[in-house]
Amino acid sequence: RDLRAVGQMIMNEVAPLVGAQVGTFFLRVPGGRWELTGGYAVAVTDEPVVLGAGEGLVGQAGSTGETVLVTGVPD
Repeated sequence: RDLRAVGQMIMNEVAPLVGAQVGTFFLRVPGGRWELTGGYAVAVTDEPVVLGAGEGLVGQAGSTGETVLVTGVPD
């Protein structure tokens, strides 16, 4: 299976298990960038979404190696 299919399978299983309403799965690609490979309530398109170190929450977590937990998000 390709990595996008595996990423999508992971999100389809894990997100409902932890009660997530939305989730994404990014894999590190060459050049220290992060590519969206799976999503739960997020469309994964043919045009890859790639983020660099420090770009958005994904890039920040990737560059520091620390988990970013978002809480208290308004409805």
